[in-house]
Amino acid sequence: MASPKLLAGLTMASSLAWMSILPATAVFASSTPTVTPGSVTLSGPIQPTNGSATFTASASDPNGTAEYQFWVESPTGQWTDMQNYSTNNMFTLATPLAGDYLVAVEVLDQAQVAAGDWSRAQTTLPDGVFNGSTLSVMSNASGEVAQGQTVTLTATAANVFSPLYQFWYQEPDGTWVQSGNYQSSNTFTFTASQAGTYKYVAYVKSPLAANNPHGALESNVGTQVAYGTATQVVVSPATQTVVADGQAQGQVTFTVEDSHGNRVANFTGTLALSNTGGLRTPGGGSLIASEATVADGQATVAFIVPSADGGSSVSLVAGNLTTAVGSAGGVSGQSVVANVSYSSATATVRADAPAATGLSLTSNVSGLANNAMNTAMITAGVVDQAGDAYTPAAKIYYAELTLTGPGSFSATSLVTSDVVPLDPTDAGRYTVPVYTALNGSGAVTVSAAPVSGDPLTAASPVSISLYEAGVPAKLAISSSMGVSANGLTYTTYTVQVEDAAGNVISTGSGSGINGSSLAVSANSGNLELSSGASPTATATSSALASIPITNGVGQFTVENTTYQSSPATLTVTDTNATIASAAVRYTYMVGAPGYATVTPSSSSVQSINVLRGQHEVIQAQLTDVNGNPVAEAGQPIWFTLGPESGELALPNGAATAGDTYEGFTNAAGVATITATVPQTAPLDVAGDGQPLDVSGRLGAIANNTAVSPGYYPVDPSNYTTTLSTTLAGGRVAAGTTLPTATVVGLNSLGAPVGSYGFDFIDVTSSNPSVLSVGGGAQAQVVLNATGTATVPGITAEATGTATITFTDASEPNAQPVSVTYTVVPGSATVFPLIEQGGHVLSGTNLVSVPASGLADVQVVNVDAGGNPVPVTGTASAVIALPALPSGLAWETTDGGPAAQSGATAAIPVGSTSASVWLVSTGTAETYGGSDEA
Repeated sequence: MASPKLLAGLTMASSLAWMSILPATAVFASSTPTVTPGSVTLSGPIQPTNGSATFTASASDPNGTAEYQFWVESPTGQWTDMQNYSTNNMFTLATPLAGDYLVAVEVLDQAQVAAGDWSRAQTTLPDGVFNGSTLSVMSNASGEVAQGQTVTLTATAANVFSPLYQFWYQEPDGTWVQSGNYQSSNTFTFTASQAGTYKYVAYVKSPLAANNPHGALESNVGTQVAYGTATQVVVSPATQTVVADGQAQGQVTFTVEDSHGNRVANFTGTLALSNTGGLRTPGGGSLIASEATVADGQATVAFIVPSADGGSSVSLVAGNLTTAVGSAGGVSGQSVVANVSYSSATATVRADAPAATGLSLTSNVSGLANNAMNTAMITAGVVDQAGDAYTPAAKIYYAELTLTGPGSFSATSLVTSDVVPLDPTDAGRYTVPVYTALNGSGAVTVSAAPVSGDPLTAASPVSISLYEAGVPAKLAISSSMGVSANGLTYTTYTVQVEDAAGNVISTGSGSGINGSSLAVSANSGNLELSSGASPTATATSSALASIPITNGVGQFTVENTTYQSSPATLTVTDTNATIASAAVRYTYMVGAPGYATVTPSSSSVQSINVLRGQHEVIQAQLTDVNGNPVAEAGQPIWFTLGPESGELALPNGAATAGDTYEGFTNAAGVATITATVPQTAPLDVAGDGQPLDVSGRLGAIANNTAVSPGYYPVDPSNYTTTLSTTLAGGRVAAGTTLPTATVVGLNSLGAPVGSYGFDFIDVTSSNPSVLSVGGGAQAQVVLNATGTATVPGITAEATGTATITFTDASEPNAQPVSVTYTVVPGSATVFPLIEQGGHVLSGTNLVSVPASGLADVQVVNVDAGGNPVPVTGTASAVIALPALPSGLAWETTDGGPAAQSGATAAIPVGSTSASVWLVSTGTAETYGGSDEA
């Protein structure tokens, strides 16, 4: 009997579907025993075990004997009668291929089978089993979205035949919403109409699978937060205590939340601050600002507590939340509605008085050359509970310093222990020299412990490594950043004189490059350059003539007040030209946001074909005046429809030229909206119609950018929905190139689709080491006006299995097509390889032969791809071995005669290799052979 699945469109909505396709038969006597309708059941595992799955069927046949027939749909969609009618109601399915399998059963009475009464067959929905099938789903929004914005879900399935998808999402009030019937589209878009947390899940099944856990695969459950309007400000202190020493830093974060406790991620504005305890800004010493900036729905405030407030509690209070842009756009300084709660916007921390709690040790260098007796300066100190220097004039503490390694606390004798005073009037510090030994090795380590009776913890030891420095060979540059008194960021560069091994030359004539100094120059921009570690220059310059070198180290600082889009290259040169110069890149500061650039720009893409009813994602990047991207969240970007926008609809439904929609930037400074091309949009088959234009501007600043590319609506008959290829898959020999093939873009009717030159097809290999595409893992081709493109050279590199997949890069929803090849060894070459331990002998992979000894190597029969190939036929393959240099000889049988040239090796039939020996005729030798024997 023919497969019942050959009828296209069979949905298996009920068991009656099976009976509609059975062959017509004569009417049989009603007295023939019959399987009770509706009594058939089929059960099996969802996942295979050890490569197989067993299914059990049952049926009621009161007056006779039931017989069962099992059908299987393979992962390729092919239905096969796997177990014909019999009384055996169990069937074991082997699952060698990854994918989803469907198992169906038909049941007849034994007498009906004998009579061929197929129309009486009873059945049930098919059962399924998944072997390596996967499904995942994710939202297009990487973080939170505003209430009222759309969310697009994308499902990704693997190893599911002709997948159909269904989506569900749960609204914050608990209501679950379905996307509709199963569809071939793997995306679904919904509007986050409520504020709160949404859950979402996807299902996938093959066309004839049942919509139940045995037929449909369930994805992970994802979440998406949609925030509403601001209703409260809450605070979260980073720490509960701060040491009141004027140095230890506390930090709190104020968050603008909606009524569900979600951060309002697009809120930008200010918060009024007040505090108790005279809190001050870190480093600056000024009173903390009376206002905090809110960006991306949060404001982070750092502070220090003066020493006078030790032992008390201090608080930081926020209120008067104000928006940077009003609801109508462009009106700054507008207060938020009065119902915002600040009841949780007070941060209270305990200000602990500083106390001496431990010791610290620091060294002015991390390593010293051992070419001479060098000196390192070790500083011991007292620290408080915050780890800051303890300076109150309470008492003098004492620390016992202990030295291990090739060094001493004295320049004239060996001293490895010293007790030093730590006087608070001298900032609680004491510095001692450590002298390293000439030609010493390893490291000198110093530890510090409190003298008995002092309640201090020991310091972490410091080590100074010793190395042998060579002659000056290069300059090495490192950098650190800081903030100057005028609020500008500066960068300090440290330049070290090093030898070829990277050791710092800190002493001797080389430490100053023989009396030289350093000079720095920049190839662009106006920079303020100064010698030393802090910004002191007052005039802009692109060069600095003299940077002194002390103990092999020089420093200079760069500060700039300009905003440029391209970085500068700073070049540091030894003024005596003794050693090579070094270069480092300096990136200019990003300016204030003032522009919004719609992407992709019209200069990069001229036109984009879109299908009626399709959603288009449009983005705008926040930039400064020089085009540098500004990574600032919460900035409003206004998207405006251009004069030729046709019927493009913005997310708020606006579809008339000049209409606007307000989006907000994310942490990367990018605002994203999803526009819709209506089903009624005018078609542009020839590419000469009116494009759908969008421009962008920042807030109320009228910096309109160039219009974004034209989106041309096309009819489905001119749009690619599926792909096909002339590649057939199968077996191919290694070292060969597949014949030139084509890929064809097809519309929904199965006809080739013409292209205007912008329909890009990605051709990828799942295993480029087995099958390469154009010499690599991926290539791209373009469909021509007839809807076809030539596939680049696909080469069989090595044995194994690989799949070539064609994907429409211009339309991700178009169904891709894949073909799988198995690469088998090709014909043997005439030049086998000589290997040892599986590695080919070469100039970089030598075999060592001991004096008057031997080394075992192998002669390997290979194809053009280097794959081992067994010798075929009836006789061994006789291989001529290459001539050897003087001192080496071949031995082809263990203990047999040795020959320097003219030797041969025999690889037996069915084998891929044979062992031979390299024999040393005198001294120890090495041999790299050649890539081919």
